[in-house]
Amino acid sequence: MQQTLLQRADMAISQLQSVTQGRDRYRLGSTDGLLQSLGSEIDALVARRGEGIQLLRLLTNSYADLNGAPKPPPAPSRLPSPRRGGR
Repeated sequence: MQQTLLQRADMAISQLQSVTQGRDRYRLGSTDGLLQSLGSEIDALVARRGEGIQLLRLLTNSYADLNGAPKPPPAPSRLPSPRRGGR
């Protein structure tokens, strides 16, 4: 799963780089999105990866509780920092 996620992310980066470099081609009459289903696939893979990480943390904490070992420190928050500038 991790390898698939990395491959799909690389594909998306490549497709988006063509836009930022002005190399994308407009296909007359086409309404296909640039990333098409790739964006949805990446979202699903990221969600599965997140679930796996949560399960690993749960198992690690359970193991530590059973063995009386100290728990690992909590992961840093991924919440966005407050905006500055009054908006």
